[in-house]
Amino acid sequence: MELDNLKRELKEKDKVIHDKDVALQVIAHELSETKKALLAKTREVQELEMLISNSKKEDPRQSSADPDSISNHPARKTRSMGIPPWMGGESPSEASSASPVVPELRLVLLGKRAEAKRAVAEAILGRDMVVMPVSTPTQAQCSVSRQGEVVGRKVTVVDTPDWFSPAFSEKLRQDVRLCMKLSNPGPHVFLLVIRVDTLEGEERNIPDKMEDIFGETCWEHTVILFTSTDRMRETSVEELIQRGNLELLVERSENKYHLLDSKACGAIESLLRKIEAVSHV
Repeated sequence: MELDNLKRELKEKDKVIHDKDVALQVIAHELSETKKALLAKTREVQELEMLISNSKKEDPRQSSADPDSISNHPARKTRSMGIPPWMGGESPSEASSASPVVPELRLVLLGKRAEAKRAVAEAILGRDMVVMPVSTPTQAQCSVSRQGEVVGRKVTVVDTPDWFSPAFSEKLRQDVRLCMKLSNPGPHVFLLVIRVDTLEGEERNIPDKMEDIFGETCWEHTVILFTSTDRMRETSVEELIQRGNLELLVERSENKYHLLDSKACGAIESLLRKIEAVSHV
């Protein structure tokens, strides 16, 4: 009888040990998968940071029109990578070496509201903007590149879906990579579009999601672009920020924000000056 009890106890202990072994194997598998996911995420962030960094690199060629200015002043970026040193179809021999070269400007629109981002793209490029073809079908969950000429400068605007959605899927993660290809070799500035008269409270979660997608350095290249309706035109941007509890978001962007009144005279020129100050192009 006692022997039977001992056998039963041993059998129960063996079962407990077996169950624990199975649980440990499951945990080990989950840890392995988590490690793989973290490594993949790290590679994605590094690739995105490299693309952003590439857009900030200085052009290695220097203008020879004014040797004194080269020797007395630090080298400055004269054009974006991959942009030829002549504009409007002129050949290199026809382009004057003394003429200033206007670089292309590459912008990526971020935000939750599709209609707000579309309105910003139209305000910047005009309604005659050219939609650039992509290798994947243009859908609601796919980034779209648009181009136009603004104040004598070629401007590319990439409109993105809602990457800040709680249901951030692998499909949206792939769209981040598509966005970077559309703005190749990388965006100069992220324009985070927020329509202040339709705040939903989710905007306060954007900073963490931004860093999760692009890394902490994304704020160096981000301008918060507030848009509003005509009835809010008399409200100051500071009041709008306070009313929407957006102080943390503005602080994270190092106070780089702009209120766009697309109907005001010179509104787009003012926005471009802000973008140029951030991107140094």
